[in-house]
Amino acid sequence: MVKDIFGRDRFHCTNAGCKCDEFQSEAQRDIAKAEDDGISMEEMESKYHSMTCQAKSMYQLTCVCGHDANEHSQKQNDSG
Repeated sequence: MVKDIFGRDRFHCTNAGCKCDEFQSEAQRDIAKAEDDGISMEEMESKYHSMTCQAKSMYQLTCVCGHDANEHSQKQNDSG
């Protein structure tokens, strides 16, 4: 379970046919990758600060599966 930028729990994607089982924003993915690759947080922050407000929102609220956070369940699967 991961929380979105608003602090809401997000689980599996509810979009038909999507196999994504946990929300991860593009921003979360890029931060983890930067840490793994040794890229400084200053460089990541510079990229983020150069984005428009709309681009920042999309970056934080779009899952790596390509679907919006609102398409991810706020409840865990019965099996999970």
